[in-house]
Amino acid sequence: MCPTEIIAFNDRASEFAALNCQLVAASTDTPESHLAWTRVPRSQGGLGRMEIPLVADVTKSIAARYGCLLEDLGIAARGLYIISPDGGRGREGGREGVRDKRAWSLIPLLPPSHRHP
Repeated sequence: MCPTEIIAFNDRASEFAALNCQLVAASTDTPESHLAWTRVPRSQGGLGRMEIPLVADVTKSIAARYGCLLEDLGIAARGLYIISPDGGRGREGGREGVRDKRAWSLIPLLPPSHRHP
């Protein structure tokens, strides 16, 4: 996800929490990179103070598990997943839709770039 998307989710974390949903941002960047991004104020293009955790997936195992890893290129594509408490997941993004009713209730909270008709 790009910084503006991470910020958009971060700023609405309390709304997701009210729906019993925990937000977590993950990227294949290093913990040091995440720290650097949070030290740069938003007004200067950084993330600034974050309320949601930033996970450093440097081994790319999370990206692989959730189908975002482009193995032939060695990079992770963007992905947004809504995972239910029982471990089931729906993917919001691309052409796949979220199937679970609770997940649909989250759609209005997503940034416009992640909404699908």
